[in-house]
Amino acid sequence: MDRLRARQEGKIKVPDRIRFPERLSANLPNTAQPIVPTGTPSWLSNLLDNPSRQEILTSAGVFAGLGVFSAILPTVSAPTWLAGALISSIYFLNRKQNRFGRSVLIAFVGLIVAVGIGSLIGQLPALAALDPSNASRIATLLMVLIMWLVTCFLH
Repeated sequence: MDRLRARQEGKIKVPDRIRFPERLSANLPNTAQPIVPTGTPSWLSNLLDNPSRQEILTSAGVFAGLGVFSAILPTVSAPTWLAGALISSIYFLNRKQNRFGRSVLIAFVGLIVAVGIGSLIGQLPALAALDPSNASRIATLLMVLIMWLVTCFLH
């Protein structure tokens, strides 16, 4: 207690980095901000994310598993795999930003985009010449890939 009183009275010299830590934190660059090229709108810079390598690999493992199982098990329909991708996407987005409503919204928008692009790709003439189940598998794989991209790189 004597030492505390002496320090409060100014009799003991305390380094500035201990007395004023907020000055040091103001000088340090904030590395948690996403890296976005300059000149982009603020809503876009708030939407894009720069995930860590571990986040990318973890979600890539889950979505790759979904994609492999969708290609291996032809008897299970594409909506089943897309439901798994949607649930995984909501989980990873919620884990990343701790905002469940926003996570659900981003995941559903990603699902709508994935289904739209997947259905367009599935109807290409080159894929139409294939067996319909193979075209469905390719479209499902593409949809799972798009869901993974939404999960990793949107915030």
